[in-house]
Amino acid sequence: MKKLVFTLACFVSIQSFAFDTWWHAECTRKAATANGFSGDARLAMQVSNYLTDFFAVVHDKANVKLQKANLSAFQFKSDVSYDFLHFDAVLNNDQLEHNWKYLWQNTTTLLRKYSAGNAAEPGFRLIVFFNIIGASLHTVQDFYSHSNWINYHLQYRLLDIPTWYEASPEERSKMRLYTGIYEPPFNGHPSHESLNKDNSQRQYNSVAVQIAERASIEWIKRLMDSVPEAPWGELKSYNIQNNMVYKNFLSKLDATFVTSSSIVANHFDGNKPLKRVFSQDSAKERVQAGIILDATLSEYATYMVAEKNKFGLPTPYWAGFMGYFISHDLACGLLLNNKPFSSARTNCTASYKPADDEVKRKNQSGNDPVTDNPTKKSTEKSGNNKNNNNSGNNNNSGNNSNSNTTAPGNDKTPAPPAPPSNKKPVIRTMPKDSVQVKRKTN
Repeated sequence: MKKLVFTLACFVSIQSFAFDTWWHAECTRKAATANGFSGDARLAMQVSNYLTDFFAVVHDKANVKLQKANLSAFQFKSDVSYDFLHFDAVLNNDQLEHNWKYLWQNTTTLLRKYSAGNAAEPGFRLIVFFNIIGASLHTVQDFYSHSNWINYHLQYRLLDIPTWYEASPEERSKMRLYTGIYEPPFNGHPSHESLNKDNSQRQYNSVAVQIAERASIEWIKRLMDSVPEAPWGELKSYNIQNNMVYKNFLSKLDATFVTSSSIVANHFDGNKPLKRVFSQDSAKERVQAGIILDATLSEYATYMVAEKNKFGLPTPYWAGFMGYFISHDLACGLLLNNKPFSSARTNCTASYKPADDEVKRKNQSGNDPVTDNPTKKSTEKSGNNKNNNNSGNNNNSGNNSNSNTTAPGNDKTPAPPAPPSNKKPVIRTMPKDSVQVKRKTN
């Protein structure tokens, strides 16, 4: 089992795809609480949110390493659908509008599908709903971390920062919007590293988190309003405290897995987290997290080979992902590096044709519609002036050590300037939430 922990630590410690675990969990907790969901329901959504990141990394690297380790359990199959659920490499306004449209359409379609009653087995039905909600929230939250939405508003001193839906289509069309590309080639486009606000060491993290929290509250409310046939009453009142089997999985094993695996991978809140769980000493915390993860994986492995475990799940709360492949339905048609996701497994066929207005933008504004960099023609007209704004030393999170002013391999894409030092961004207020996530370590 030590070999298994080592293997998991190796592949999970790859550079993360999204907001680190703590921030995703907080956004999800506050959204669920504000919309009236129980503590057990909130935790089920948080686990689902985390798995959207976990499977993205697992399916990217783990299979080869697991095969080398000759392990009989945790043989995850390659599944690129998870790569599309993080708002990465969405290159312009038209593509962002496309992805938001498809994410909403896919999420509501899935909720209606499983509201029918026969799409999932009774024991998994509510769990699949939590998986859908948590995974879709993950994608919503990632937009604010991986795009220049926050940067744009701060750059132009638009300090009352809206969510995507609070800005009208007309307002959005006037912005130059995109998300970072995760891996080279960047082709002149900003990288994920230059734009992400994934942890508290990143510039604008605190602002991005606050907007993502509000957007998460908004997202769940819109889902409840748009899909009234979903069993919202059952979901809100979800209570497993008297079911020792499900309580053991969710409250003990799953909660522990999320926390311990994140810490082992330095994915809880970057390299210098604002909060620690097991020890204030970083080295000791990782050691303790590894021991706890070891015990959790042992229990998972035992359950996976149980005779009545239909899908070979480590825990019932992974059913939507490993049993019903909801990631394929959620990702259907979403764009990544100009390519839409399609899946024969779920009969998802998708194509994408750039809108005419994106082509026209280049001619009208003189800027490339993908990179938002001046074209050669517009540069000549402007005298080839360079943008001398830089990110400075001002950082909303209090630490700017990891912020980059340019994308790796792209010295023509400066980061937007920081907000004025004497004027803090005005963030729309959120409902207060005094209920805290209890992190179980036993």
